[in-house]
Amino acid sequence: MISVEIERLTLEGLGVAHHEGKTLFVPDALPGERVEVAMGRRHARYDEARPRRYLRRSVDRKEPVCPHFGSCGGCALQMLDPAAQIRHKTAATLEVLERIGQLCPEQVDLPVTGQSWSYRRRARLHCEVASGGRLEIGYRTRGGRSVFALRQCPILVPALAEWVTRLGELLDPIPDRRALSGIELASGDQGPAARLFARPGLRPAGWRALGARLAALGLPVEEEGPVEGSSGAVTLRQSYRLDEFDCEIAFRVADFIQVHEGVNRSLVRDLVVWADPSPAGGWLDLYAGVGNFSLPLARRAGSVIAVEGHPGSCETLRHNIRRNGLPNVHVAQADLSRPLEGLAVGGSVEGVVLDPPRSGAASVLEAFSRWRPERLLYVSCHPATLARDAARLVRDLGYRFIRLRTYDMFPQTAHLECLALFVRA
Repeated sequence: MISVEIERLTLEGLGVAHHEGKTLFVPDALPGERVEVAMGRRHARYDEARPRRYLRRSVDRKEPVCPHFGSCGGCALQMLDPAAQIRHKTAATLEVLERIGQLCPEQVDLPVTGQSWSYRRRARLHCEVASGGRLEIGYRTRGGRSVFALRQCPILVPALAEWVTRLGELLDPIPDRRALSGIELASGDQGPAARLFARPGLRPAGWRALGARLAALGLPVEEEGPVEGSSGAVTLRQSYRLDEFDCEIAFRVADFIQVHEGVNRSLVRDLVVWADPSPAGGWLDLYAGVGNFSLPLARRAGSVIAVEGHPGSCETLRHNIRRNGLPNVHVAQADLSRPLEGLAVGGSVEGVVLDPPRSGAASVLEAFSRWRPERLLYVSCHPATLARDAARLVRDLGYRFIRLRTYDMFPQTAHLECLALFVRA
């Protein structure tokens, strides 16, 4: 046992201290706290420890709401006041931009926050049969690979939270339950739906039994297949509205959507306002998904080319274009993990929207030297890859880093969303 002073939080939500000349990472510890810790794993350049007693507590410390906190790997910051969470995440983002990219935006807007609990409208749960034979369903354990069996989850919207408490019990009697590897849940305006994942070897009869069991109890299980074209096309039952832009966006459980409905509305509004599209301007939306940004942008811009790599998401996007009566949106399917050498955009490009995965957008940046868009709106869920890509935009491609705003899309976790504006110098 040793006592240490916590100096700051990492971007992942770990407390940082120093001991015997090495950095020490301590979970569940906040800046300004004096903590008695038990030393854990040791590494060449840093060590790990676990808190045992808080000798001095931060004024921002809160009692975690969820009894699973500390064991379940779903949340990292429940012990921190929600307002302090986004302050920390914003400060950590700016620090990463400076450390990795040697960059500072010209303007930093106030962070956007929303509901801190009962907000998450999608979740991926893991399944395994425990040693006693019971089916366990939940998130991964903190720092481990085993499944932590959830009995509740207060960050999920109520329509999904009620199923978390029931799924294990409901599916446990099914003979083929051992073949179930995961369940993805999503909730739109119409209520919850599920998607099942199976290990190799599950018989079709077993798959149907699992799906039928859930559907009979009120949880529709998403079918596999195309959205359009054939008589067996899948019906899109889920959707959400962006009333400010008169858009209804349908989605499948398999499609990516932002998890926090309220914060997403603010993000979409800011993106369109910052884009400031002209009525005749041509825009590109890269990593377009099902149209979360493409469709609202098309209400203001002359035309939008929505570029997406996943075939299923492209089908859903085409459906949403027809559903919202937006003939000025055109879909291009392209592998965005590779340079965009064959994408023909036609005419001038006023601006580009980027919403890449955590790996960032490095593969597509070279195309900007050909298109020369005036404005770039970069939506990021990972500050480190944003810093890397922003440095290239500024130093190699001639853009100014005008504006940054953070969005607390994932309260109680160490994650956040950012919107960055770049303008050609």
